[in-house]
Amino acid sequence: VKDAEMEHAGQLNDKAGMNGTTVGGARVCERHGSFNGKVGGARAVDVATLKQESHNVVHREFRVDIEVEVQLRVEWEAI
Repeated sequence: VKDAEMEHAGQLNDKAGMNGTTVGGARVCERHGSFNGKVGGARAVDVATLKQESHNVVHREFRVDIEVEVQLRVEWEAI
């Protein structure tokens, strides 16, 4: 996740309580909110959904839009 203008995106994820959040087989790292890991069996839709959830929570809490540095090569609809 790209750094937001005022704070690092990982710090915003940390403050928003996203660390450890899991969607399917994808998870936000418990130690640092900038890194996504996998629990096992992660599908692209799990990663896309987790990315969207992180964005939504940070936006709701801090009114900041965070950008994803890694682009998905295919559009996946978050569930």
